[in-house]
Amino acid sequence: MIFIGFAHVSINDTNEYSLWNVEGTVVFKGKAGFGAGSKIAVGKNAELTFGQNFLITASQKSLVLKKYILEMVVCFHGIFW
Repeated sequence: MIFIGFAHVSINDTNEYSLWNVEGTVVFKGKAGFGAGSKIAVGKNAELTFGQNFLITASQKSLVLKKYILEMVVCFHGIFW
């Protein structure tokens, strides 16, 4: 199951919007959760893979232009690959 925009983080503005802009490929190898304000962008011909039990709490931003695999990350912000 994939959750996008959940608001269980008390320090984040729950009115912040989430963005999902994918032109390439996204692979989920298990459950994943993205908190309120999370933004994912995957460019054309790029690939982003999420491992099992992947969780980002809030306001995370990721831009993938080639290929990246995320196994398990909790609460990181403003990371670009």
